[in-house]
Amino acid sequence: MQIMPSTRLGKIALGLFAAFVVLLVLVLIFYQMLGYPARGIAGVLGYATVITALLTLVCGLVSIIVREERAISVIVAAVTALIVVGAVVVGFINAWLL
Repeated sequence: MQIMPSTRLGKIALGLFAAFVVLLVLVLIFYQMLGYPARGIAGVLGYATVITALLTLVCGLVSIIVREERAISVIVAAVTALIVVGAVVVGFINAWLL
């Protein structure tokens, strides 16, 4: 198994994952500074973070399934994005039910 991706789609997924991590750090910093609930830039960055996680998940899964990418970094990025997107979906469902 490789560590770095060899396919173009795997490299895109890894780049999106890096963008996700940077956005997540920024969101956490702004949430701490501005307080919860998110207003202004923290809310926009929160939505951008979720969209980036969703794109990472899609690119990672397509890269793994279709292009047969077997790099550990792409697998970790896809699994992490799956957990984040799953948590957001569960959060939306809980908010909708209440």
